[in-house]
Amino acid sequence: MTALPASKQWRTPPALLRLIASEVGPFVLDACADADNAVAPVWIDRYQDALTTDWRAHAEAHGVSLAPGAAVWMNPPYGQTVAGFAGTGAFVARAAEQARSHHVVVAVLTEARTDAAWWAQGAALATETRVLTGRVAHLRPDGSLGDSPRTGHSLFFFDGRRSLGLGRILTWDWKDAAGGGR
Repeated sequence: MTALPASKQWRTPPALLRLIASEVGPFVLDACADADNAVAPVWIDRYQDALTTDWRAHAEAHGVSLAPGAAVWMNPPYGQTVAGFAGTGAFVARAAEQARSHHVVVAVLTEARTDAAWWAQGAALATETRVLTGRVAHLRPDGSLGDSPRTGHSLFFFDGRRSLGLGRILTWDWKDAAGGGR
């Protein structure tokens, strides 16, 4: 498998992660990460492949329980295909499926491509969708602040303990909630 280009290796700002974790609980699994950027004690990297690996079995093989209500983070590679990775829509669909199968809460950060079929399908399956006001400037692999992204972001929440389906869609000023921080 081809290495993921450095231009696609971005880290989520810690302030945003803290806000989300304050709502859903600490993340026990990061479904799209590697050892350098994981935000949970167990992660699924590109070789293990979040699209095919059973998340509960993977977590338990690494000594972590993916119990009902556990929080999972996903910040997938963006775009149609990236270095052999499936497009964003495949990751969003997989997050919904694994949330439902394992009764966990999956928070997925994506581009706010509201005109894309995968985004509409994600919003239709999500328990809640948030369109973030203020762009999320991701961090580079070295921890420095990246350039301002070309597009906005959204968060899909899939709570497998509840019926998945069109939940509320709202805007969220995450920077204001984080005290203006990154």
